[in-house]
Amino acid sequence: MHRTLKAKNKILAACLLLCVNVSLVAQNNNAQRIALVIGVKNYQHVTPLQNTLNDAGDMAASLKSKGFKVVEVYDPKTKRDMQDAVVKYFQLLENNKNGMGMVYYSGHGMQVDGSNYLVPTQANPQIKADLDDQCLNMDYIMRAIEQAGNDLNIFVLDACRNNPFRGFYRSAEQGLSMVATPKGSYIVYATKPGSVASDGTGRNGLFTSKLLKYLNTEGLNIEQVFKRVAADVGKESNDAQRPWIASDYTGDFYFTPGKASTQPTVNTQQPVTVEKESTNSVPVNIPDSQPTFRNEEVVNDNRYLTPLANTVQTQWIKREEFTMNMSIAQNGSPMNLGTVRVSIRPSAKQLVIAQQLRFTMYGATSVWSDSTVADFPSLAPRYYAAFNDFRDIKINFTNRSVNGYYYDKMTFAQTPISDAVSGNFFDYSLSTYMLAWLPLREGYQAQIPVYAVTTAMDRGEKTISIISTTSGNYRTRSGQTVSVFVLEVIDDATQITSRLFIGKTDRVLYEITMPTENGLMTLQRAY
Repeated sequence: MHRTLKAKNKILAACLLLCVNVSLVAQNNNAQRIALVIGVKNYQHVTPLQNTLNDAGDMAASLKSKGFKVVEVYDPKTKRDMQDAVVKYFQLLENNKNGMGMVYYSGHGMQVDGSNYLVPTQANPQIKADLDDQCLNMDYIMRAIEQAGNDLNIFVLDACRNNPFRGFYRSAEQGLSMVATPKGSYIVYATKPGSVASDGTGRNGLFTSKLLKYLNTEGLNIEQVFKRVAADVGKESNDAQRPWIASDYTGDFYFTPGKASTQPTVNTQQPVTVEKESTNSVPVNIPDSQPTFRNEEVVNDNRYLTPLANTVQTQWIKREEFTMNMSIAQNGSPMNLGTVRVSIRPSAKQLVIAQQLRFTMYGATSVWSDSTVADFPSLAPRYYAAFNDFRDIKINFTNRSVNGYYYDKMTFAQTPISDAVSGNFFDYSLSTYMLAWLPLREGYQAQIPVYAVTTAMDRGEKTISIISTTSGNYRTRSGQTVSVFVLEVIDDATQITSRLFIGKTDRVLYEITMPTENGLMTLQRAY
């Protein structure tokens, strides 16, 4: 869980060093996906629609399950109600420039003199001049999207139904008209401009039922999703309804990342034996190769640690499994982000550490896992593997080289890793736990060389530095007060400074805190 995308869409600049490399949680938590969902059914002056609230509600639930923060509006009474929702959505987008947005509208829509209008429940225009007072011009949303300036904004309109206001029969046209597409926008009409769409007879309208299906299909990028939706809608309506797409987006986006048809592989050598664990243990990925490390002169300085100059006190390394609770404090109120299960399993010749992060945010849950294997007692790295919804990493450490792959599930791109290295460092994912095993004392400082993978291209040898060690007292979740070492640690892989609270007498890692632009992030040991 330590290595992740430093993707453009991350919002938090940091996460916790314990089990997550900074950008991992940022990817899911703050690679922020933001949506506005509007559903309008119970019109007061025209015939109510059948499925629009179901469509909007089901769409909102689906988006939340994929990590979207959703602004929801159902049966807005007035244009002002719609505008307020757009403003709230815009503010979220503007505060997250590297995020992405999606607007979904299900309800009556009408086109008059080339302008498209979304209709609230109390609208009852008598003349054309009433439209701008009572209905929301679609251009209002498009201008907000353009001003936000995000890399990707999706606008889905399941609103191409017949004009409901008969008084506009002569001036209004069927369906909706095409609009200009701002940079990075992807606009989808339930049917082509100038045509009308069916409200449907089941729980969902024809278009939205297909969109929900393919939105939840693993491994389809945005273009594939909407092409399949269009094909199914056209087929089932005998071409009476043909969805239409207008796009100025050139990238790849996946609502539901999945595995590529061809799985990446790594050259394997002699397998490594790992002790058999109980079925309740955190899952471990078994390493593929047996590295050897060169012998070289060791610098006689216990403040610069390497596997060949290792001052780790092995009596503190014990077999254990525990859980850390993860949260962030925003405006003084803590918000739960999920849990991390940690398994530490030393044996005579190797140390295995496995971690499983269950991340929960905005109604979505994602399970990310990683494992690392090191020689014992030197802690020289042998193997690392990490798997989540966005990327897989698998690497073997050998003499003077690191070999494996980085597989990006968003683009289906597999990047081979074959790096020439010094061979005298630790695995980044081991480093946080290793801090508790050092000969800590007040004033203790140290530098720890590590190999870290942040993205496919951002990888290599980094340094973690203990810049200060002080003494203090810590109140545990069970209410007990214990003496602790307080470590200030800076990590040049992420440029983040964190504070660790480690028990003096038992070397239990009680807590890690880290300031971020969004609040204080905390990992706290659960009991």
